[in-house]
Amino acid sequence: MEGQFEALLKALQPTEELFRLARAMFEDLWKHRLESAAEKEKTLRAELEKTERGVEQFLDRIADAQLPSLITAYENRIRKLEEQKIVLHEKIANCGRPLRSFDESLKPHSIFSETP
Repeated sequence: MEGQFEALLKALQPTEELFRLARAMFEDLWKHRLESAAEKEKTLRAELEKTERGVEQFLDRIADAQLPSLITAYENRIRKLEEQKIVLHEKIANCGRPLRSFDESLKPHSIFSETP
């Protein structure tokens, strides 16, 4: 019985029309994910600009500050903002860039390949 089931599975082949439809669906999903990644990158870049402006504001405040405790507080805040900038740069660098193109990813051998 298992042999018959295996033979049945091997005999099942999608029609050309079904294959084209599935490919079109996967390609639409691929494009949607790329667009979502681009939008995410845009949001991250806006957050990075805001963080950079925050650093500049605290640097201006340090120049005007008289109290050492206030200067220390501003320096600590700048340090946190700089750390946040590093994280944002890393997120932007890794934001939704596929390892392969759509066509390369669709090829059956690419699923089993060990190298990107």
